[in-house]
Amino acid sequence: MDSRFEDFSAKVLLVESSGNVRGMISDVIKSIGFSEIQSMDTVKSALGYLEVEQADWLILPLQADQPVNALQLLSLINKHEKFKSTVTTLLIDDNETEHLPQAFHLGLTTWHPKSNLSKDGLIREFKDFLDIFKQQNGNTVFTAFEFLQIYLRSAGKADLLIETCEDLVKAYPTSPFAVFNLAGNQFALEKREDALKTLGQAKASDVEGWEKFAKEHLNDDEEVQLSLPCKRILVVDPDESIHNHLKETLLKYCDKAEIKFAIDGESAVTWLQANPGVDLVIQEWRIPKLTGHVFIQRLRKITSRLVPVIVLSSLLKKDDVPILNEMSVSTGVEKPLDEKIFIKAAFIAIQQHTSPTTPKWIERKIQERLSLNDLRAVEKLYRKLTEHPESTEDLKLYVQALRFYVAGDYESAKVLSIKAIQLGGDQIKSFTLLGRCMASLREFDGAVKCFERAHNLSPKNIERLCELAEAQIEAGQEDEAKESLEAAKEMDANNESVQTAEAKVAIKSGDTEKARELMFHMGSIEQLISDMNGSAVALVRVGKFEEGVELYNKTLDSVPAEDEITKTRLLYNLALAFARKGDLPTAKMTADRASIEVDHTVKEKVISLRSKLEKALATQSNVDLQTGEAVKTSDVNPWEVETSGEAELMEIDPTAKHEQSGPLKDSIFDHGIMGVVKLPESSRSISDSLLKEEPNFNLRSAIERDEAMGAEKLTQDVG
Repeated sequence: MDSRFEDFSAKVLLVESSGNVRGMISDVIKSIGFSEIQSMDTVKSALGYLEVEQADWLILPLQADQPVNALQLLSLINKHEKFKSTVTTLLIDDNETEHLPQAFHLGLTTWHPKSNLSKDGLIREFKDFLDIFKQQNGNTVFTAFEFLQIYLRSAGKADLLIETCEDLVKAYPTSPFAVFNLAGNQFALEKREDALKTLGQAKASDVEGWEKFAKEHLNDDEEVQLSLPCKRILVVDPDESIHNHLKETLLKYCDKAEIKFAIDGESAVTWLQANPGVDLVIQEWRIPKLTGHVFIQRLRKITSRLVPVIVLSSLLKKDDVPILNEMSVSTGVEKPLDEKIFIKAAFIAIQQHTSPTTPKWIERKIQERLSLNDLRAVEKLYRKLTEHPESTEDLKLYVQALRFYVAGDYESAKVLSIKAIQLGGDQIKSFTLLGRCMASLREFDGAVKCFERAHNLSPKNIERLCELAEAQIEAGQEDEAKESLEAAKEMDANNESVQTAEAKVAIKSGDTEKARELMFHMGSIEQLISDMNGSAVALVRVGKFEEGVELYNKTLDSVPAEDEITKTRLLYNLALAFARKGDLPTAKMTADRASIEVDHTVKEKVISLRSKLEKALATQSNVDLQTGEAVKTSDVNPWEVETSGEAELMEIDPTAKHEQSGPLKDSIFDHGIMGVVKLPESSRSISDSLLKEEPNFNLRSAIERDEAMGAEKLTQDVG
């Protein structure tokens, strides 16, 4: 249990407009054992107090008719780390319970009806809360959920009760409280089939106590049922004799699922490109056209989500393990197919991808969320990782390094990657990340060594071979770069990463004819152009402007002659670069080379830039350029350093203890069931009028108390 509530050292802030009632509630709190109690008459006064002081337990009424109400206060404290451990209690009139959904949505922990506002009634209510809090080991999510259930049951909202229970299980799939709470409610509401499926999931997840619970609730003729939450499944296996067996097995556990069978890797990739929203992939390891490890790497490029993959094969070898781990393959199941083993493996795979419970899968989920720029989810997952008893120091450091890298702070990411390696972290992923950091810092000799180290440990990773080739060409190792590319092409010559890397190596080695031919045959050169821009950014950041210009000119020379749009976009960005450097004549000549006959948004930008340059040259003045004038997305001006990612980072020593959360820190902190249970807008909209305005709230240090809100005087006046 939370020690502040176990030893009664929690600081309590009580709000109540009536002096007599406030005194009575204060006496009740003291009788329970709490001694540090501050009393206020309004939520507004409490808000002023919280600007300079901390409270562990807030007890307050709604005060909907006052300038500041309880919902506004809940909304405000969610935005400040200072209050992330604060427990909140709402004292509610019978005609105010309709605002409880919004209150829980904003992080409320407990609520109590004012109809029990007698001394004995309050003692009973508060002791019940403390007992629940103790039973839940101080877990505010589960405690808040207990009180949400009390409201939903009293309001007769059975469907919403089940939905919220399901949300809790999604977040905590192996928690006995979450799982048995859902099953218990399903039994109580005569949803027995659903309850049996919930217990089937509990059995598959080895939830502690599931057998005892099942024995207490099941009839003699009932048994638990396992179901797979899949709507679309892809099976890739050249052995068509197994297709019917798999289909029969899957449909037994996946109601009305769409199952696609492919007999080779190429047809599977074609289907995936048209149907990226797949829930489960089952593949043989040795498959025609695109073999197992090649297919899985193509799959990871196509889908933004980390789709669970099961390798159903007896052909896996020891040297396949590294690439299986790198591609986050869930598990391998040997043939011939054993239904029970296979279905349990599939269920656990889907569960870990959806709601990971082990450090390995939490880290993989963090990578997925980072790729989608879902920073709030990353922060929550990182907190889950740091709190996991099996989480290691090197893994936490690696995840911190990864976040710094994604945010663009390559130096900090480099330091943390080295620390993760020194602590014995996963050598393959840590050296790969370190190589990427060093390549981004233009430390190419070091990057080559890191990529080679990781490659020697896991030689089937195609993308890393491409990164190695790019680092080698930058380090002046042209022959080695070509060898690395050939090795990648032997595995998958049509891989987009391979084609892009080959074109980049050709451009940087000055082979514009080959680069032009490669670009002509590529389906899209957007990524290539974007990467070349990125390389130019790096050159300018280290003061190598002329090399950046040379790289741009090589890229221009390599663009197919008929691709006027790409050439115009490149010339526009290059002209901007010269203008920002102050070389207006060259900027004007470059802008004049850009075509204005193209059907693209860059046309208007070129015309505008030409006009500005002409005016500046005629009047011998500086050219007026807006920050965002570069063409967006893949056309970002390489001489304009982006800072948005860096702005999110905390100013901390990256070698400091990772418990500080580093760049993973978010500006909003979840309380209670926030971010776990989804209460529909329809159940909360009645409270919208209470949240129209946000009161002024500025955290100040206690030393500023007298100049701030006069918090000391407030407590003296109303205490």
